[in-house]
Amino acid sequence: MREAKTDRISARSAPAHSAFTISIAFICTYAIFALAVIPFAGNPGPKVPGIGVLFAATVLATELPTSVLLFVRFRANPHWSLLSLGSAFLFSALMVVPHLLTFPGAVLMDQKLVGGSQQASSYIFVSWIIGFALLTFISVIFETCASRRQFALERVDRAVCAAVSAVSVVVLSVTLIAILLGDHLPALTKEPRWTGLNRFLVLTATALITGSIAIILFSIRSELFLWLAMMLTAVAVAQVISGAGGERYTVGWLVARLTWIISGCVLFLYFLRQFASQQSQLVVSNRALQASEQHFHMLVQGVKDYAIYMLDPQGHITSWNSGAEYIEGYREEEIIGQHVSRFHTPEDQQSGLPAAALKQAKEKGKYEAEGWLVRKDGGRYWASVVVNAIFSKDRALIGFAKIVRDITERKQIETERKRIERHQELLVAELDHRVKNILAEVAVVASSTRQSSRSIDEFLQSLNGRIQSMAAAHSLLSKSGWQGVGLDALVRNELAPYATNKNITISGADIILTAAETRAMAKVLHELATNAAKYGALSIPGGQVSVNWDRKSNGNGANLSLVWQELDGPPVKSEAQSSYGTNLIRNLIPHELGGKVDLVFASDGVSCRIEIPIGQHSRGADWRN
Repeated sequence: MREAKTDRISARSAPAHSAFTISIAFICTYAIFALAVIPFAGNPGPKVPGIGVLFAATVLATELPTSVLLFVRFRANPHWSLLSLGSAFLFSALMVVPHLLTFPGAVLMDQKLVGGSQQASSYIFVSWIIGFALLTFISVIFETCASRRQFALERVDRAVCAAVSAVSVVVLSVTLIAILLGDHLPALTKEPRWTGLNRFLVLTATALITGSIAIILFSIRSELFLWLAMMLTAVAVAQVISGAGGERYTVGWLVARLTWIISGCVLFLYFLRQFASQQSQLVVSNRALQASEQHFHMLVQGVKDYAIYMLDPQGHITSWNSGAEYIEGYREEEIIGQHVSRFHTPEDQQSGLPAAALKQAKEKGKYEAEGWLVRKDGGRYWASVVVNAIFSKDRALIGFAKIVRDITERKQIETERKRIERHQELLVAELDHRVKNILAEVAVVASSTRQSSRSIDEFLQSLNGRIQSMAAAHSLLSKSGWQGVGLDALVRNELAPYATNKNITISGADIILTAAETRAMAKVLHELATNAAKYGALSIPGGQVSVNWDRKSNGNGANLSLVWQELDGPPVKSEAQSSYGTNLIRNLIPHELGGKVDLVFASDGVSCRIEIPIGQHSRGADWRN
């Protein structure tokens, strides 16, 4: 139904409008021509040799191809109107043969080739023009009805064969009846003039033709049928002039034969014009297609970032672009005909991934994935792969189009981003853990300091000092990336607030402490230093503190031995009152580091010996080498 509507819409386009104008001019010209010839139509004319053969040959040579072309158009656009019109022209082309054979003098002077009946030629001619007029009128009626309803045929070839067979049977039947029974039928010719029955039948055919012309001009107006209207005009004019002549070989009869020759050429010229137009369009389309293919080929070959190539249904490579050569490393002559699986890793080949990808593309139309592919040099790269199945109009698989892009850099960036995100998550978790630990330590320190303090000022001063000591140790660890702190730096950092030029002596190899060892030793050294500043050697001028340490082997490992000694300070009670500080000094190292602490309150000054087990990681620079 949609095809019919499209056909009628195109019929009212510019070519149809031009054909309508030409047909009106043609009809008017022929009408004037008929009016000019009719007064002389009855005059005797010359017996032109071969006029009958020329007439028959022209009609056969033009109307038989026209019928074939109409049947071809019917196969492309199956409407009853085209089938009827093709049958009309086939009928006309076939009827001209028995007319020629039975017409006196057409081939042999004053003799017939076939049939002895005097009326055979007349009946064949009248049957010819009536049959043609009737079939043409039916075709026009069908075309008019097609604007409201489409009479589409699904089995067009069978319909064409049936039409050709029916027309052939009718032509043969009419011919046999005219030849065998012509003398037993009412006469159509009484030498030398035609009878009234003849004139009536011809007038009926002319009326049918005139009706067809009117319907075409006022209702159809498609380009094909407008050209048909011009052809029918020539036929109608020929019949009118021939009737005005009244008998054979008059001026009217001869002019009618010439007009019939012209009428037979009209629709044939239309199809020749259509063929020339289509050939011109085909040439233009072919040039455009070639240019488009060339541009597309240049485009595909110019793409360097994408490997674009075609595969046959079995997966063998049939085309190769410069991008594929750049990415994969193969030249075109090396890779054409090879199987696409050669780009996959051995693991993917073993798992059957190449065949599975083509199978999915065939079944679903498309396959998309990312994965490792292998270059010619054996190097791997991370690729984005798209495989599209290519099908013909009847859904037969032609092959595959494969597009590959190297996204290794993007993959590396994404992997690095994920690694950084995981690292950040670990850092945040570590920070959360350490902050909680520090806050817990501060809480314990605050609680213990409060219990041992006799006043708010003493509490605040002690708490502040202990927190500052923890912060200093934390700062040293942060600067080292929490990899460890040198013992020398830790001791000097804790004693710095109390140091003068002569009151502190520090000696020992720079042993690297772990984070746990650093925090524990910082707390112990802070308590020793603050105790010395309050009550011991650092509380008076002239007092001195000596801190020295050494590393001693103990079989499989080693011990750090650190000695804190106060000298020249105020007298010390042999039994000092237990406090948070002394408890921390005595208990923190054994509890957290598994070491030993010997804290002595001697009368000449406090001494403290600390021993902790250390591993190979605690060696200083002098031992590492």
